[in-house]
Amino acid sequence: MWARHLKANMTEEHSGHQSDPADTLGGALAAQQDQIRGLESTVLGLQGHLQSLAGQINQLTVMLSASQQPAVSAPPSSASDPAPPTVTSPPGPETSSPAPEKFSGDSSDCGGFLFQCSLVFNRSPRLFALDEAKISFILRLLTGRALRWAEARFPDCQQFGCTFNEFLSEFKMVFAAEVDQVQDSRRLLALRQRGRRLADFAVEFRTVAAAAGWEQRALKTVFFQALDESLKDELARQEEPATLNEFIALAIRLDNRLRSRSKSRPLGPLVFRPQPPERRPPSPAEPLPPPPEPMQLGRVRLTPEQRQQRMTTRLCLYCASPAHFIREYSPPILASTEPAPSSPAISGGPPCPRM
Repeated sequence: MWARHLKANMTEEHSGHQSDPADTLGGALAAQQDQIRGLESTVLGLQGHLQSLAGQINQLTVMLSASQQPAVSAPPSSASDPAPPTVTSPPGPETSSPAPEKFSGDSSDCGGFLFQCSLVFNRSPRLFALDEAKISFILRLLTGRALRWAEARFPDCQQFGCTFNEFLSEFKMVFAAEVDQVQDSRRLLALRQRGRRLADFAVEFRTVAAAAGWEQRALKTVFFQALDESLKDELARQEEPATLNEFIALAIRLDNRLRSRSKSRPLGPLVFRPQPPERRPPSPAEPLPPPPEPMQLGRVRLTPEQRQQRMTTRLCLYCASPAHFIREYSPPILASTEPAPSSPAISGGPPCPRM
């Protein structure tokens, strides 16, 4: 009996020990579900409250706009009547402007970054009434080496230790490019259109001209010299405007017309061009046939009687001339004359030159 009771107690303890984690997790999940339901109801209540506040704001706006309209002229009252109290309308709500792009420390982007920050400050003057708010806004938009400079310059984020004007001067000294009007003037003189659209070139010209600080008459001359020659010819036929802006506008209109005309111009007539003759490599020159030899045009051999007669009368056996003999001429003399004949009638000596 005692053993049976002890075994039952052990079984109950063992089974209870296994069921404790499941019960704990189930209770936790149920509690979280209750919290989520409570948060959902709270959010719904806040949404309804915000909608009611928006309706009240709209009603106040309508009332204020109606109160600012001119009142209907009333009959004149006695001087003793007290003047109605003046109602001052609260300033209108400020709209949040988009934040500028982050600044990484590039000197060419410093001016544009500060310009965009100034626009945000002017858009919401009440939000940035304090210098600390302006400095914090700029520091939040820094990245790269600019952020590393801010971490080293302002280790304490609660107190900056300077006014906004002092911060702005130091920021420009570190990151802004040095203004050099001489370099800007040289860049202005080196500008050329070079086939670009004049509307795009005019943007670059105005940017550099604003940095150079030249007067309008000089800028007109520089702008004209920077144009392409075809556009200069068209402007020469027009009456020159008085101001730079009108001159640039006229040049842009002419440039657009010229480009439109060049696109719509048809192709010229086809011109037949004969193909050049095929060039062949020159063939090796064939040797010219030797000229006919004197006194031997037919290459006729001397008869024995003719040979004996020439030897008796002491004549040349080759040309029958009494002025020379064949053996008196050497090969150099023959080399400067015609080649030797191939007649087999004469042998034993070089041929005679042509007389």
